[in-house]
Amino acid sequence: MKGEVHGWWPDPDRDAPPVDGGEIRATRFLRCDSGLGVNYAFASLFHHSWGYAAAEVDELLRQAAAELDAGRFAGPLIDNARFQRTRSGPRYDIDAVDWFLGQFPGALG
Repeated sequence: MKGEVHGWWPDPDRDAPPVDGGEIRATRFLRCDSGLGVNYAFASLFHHSWGYAAAEVDELLRQAAAELDAGRFAGPLIDNARFQRTRSGPRYDIDAVDWFLGQFPGALG
């Protein structure tokens, strides 16, 4: 029904299926720092690219999943999230993370 709380954030105009902590924990992003299991020429395009620090994104997803599992909204947590951009170490594709979080009302506006 419209107007119901559907997991992540209440939106009176959106009739979406609920999102739960398990779905958030199952989310994976493209890593910018790995060989990706493909040829080196393709992987080298990502090797020195900017990305969000993977540990920070992973921590946000863990916290969001815990909020949802406890029956609370994760929207405020997402709204206040800021990630370090880095060109070294484990990192996730910025566009992929932003797209995913942007799928939820009120996320990283």
